[in-house]
Amino acid sequence: MQRRARPSILSLFGLLGVLVISTWLTLVSANGHAEAAASTAASPERQAGRPIQVFFSRRPESDGDFAAVFPVSRTAPDAGVARAALHELIAGPTPAEQDVGYFAELGQMLYGPSTCGDDGFTIRIADGVATVRFCRGLRSGGIGQDARLDSTVKATLTQFPTIQRVRLLDQDGNCLLDMSGLNRCLVAI
Repeated sequence: MQRRARPSILSLFGLLGVLVISTWLTLVSANGHAEAAASTAASPERQAGRPIQVFFSRRPESDGDFAAVFPVSRTAPDAGVARAALHELIAGPTPAEQDVGYFAELGQMLYGPSTCGDDGFTIRIADGVATVRFCRGLRSGGIGQDARLDSTVKATLTQFPTIQRVRLLDQDGNCLLDMSGLNRCLVAI
């Protein structure tokens, strides 16, 4: 006589857990896009502070015009608004913003561990120039991606009255996106 294998109680709980998580993910996926925008806008930590703009690329406009950038509203702490704006740019658009064509490539281009702390970048503002050094590697997908990165970072930072120009450096302190190797961005601007 063959004996039937019985599922253990742990197997049943595991299966139940998978079903619960699967159902939850389905509900979040169905409702997530609209709720993501609402919850981001309504969260208390986003409400306190100063309104800022983060400039993203948007399809189809930015596909052919790499300088075409479009502002979206965010809230930053009252101090360190430029740093907060860069964090938001790296984080990219919300799912609801992505649904209407906004995109940002900076966060996807960065890779590896940071050599300068948790932020992954440093920013110094002096004499109207913001010098941003990315402390992680940066993979370039080509001229269009580089130009859109440059446009989004510069538009996001020059919204602040203390910044008239932006200098971008790689993790070694060389001019980012300067393929000449001459570090032209380090010459007084």
